[in-house]
Amino acid sequence: MIIAAVDPGQRTGLAIFDLQISDEDIVILHKKILTTLEHINNCLNLINKTICNLVILEQRALYGTRLGVEPFEQIKAGLLLHDYRYAASHTFTLTSSKKFITVPPVQWKPYMRAVISTGKINLLAWGADTQHEEDAMLMAFYVVQMNYKNMEVQYD
Repeated sequence: MIIAAVDPGQRTGLAIFDLQISDEDIVILHKKILTTLEHINNCLNLINKTICNLVILEQRALYGTRLGVEPFEQIKAGLLLHDYRYAASHTFTLTSSKKFITVPPVQWKPYMRAVISTGKINLLAWGADTQHEEDAMLMAFYVVQMNYKNMEVQYD
């Protein structure tokens, strides 16, 4: 299953990965693309070219600035235009197809800070160059972990 995680903003972080479950029941996130983009259209083009089954989009802050609101709304509109359907639930199956979800930063950031503090996550595995890329990685990890609560999740 190919999943994209998007941290929208003036500079947009994009992580596209293949989710696989190992024989040992470990959820492995295999990096395909990790980048920071200046233009929303480039982000949408990469998502469409990679044929993502699921897109995880960081929800804009409720009282965000124009710089945070516009990229979020542009990506959301672009996904809808490319036949992605919005799903209110964060649950997905390995057969999910052309679906996108939104995740507020107040939901995933505190959880991931706690996970990072345990030392059980290898943030260097994908070689993030920017905070936007790291945020996309972490948001992806969060959503996957919430769907596979009883399994270990790893970056590869």
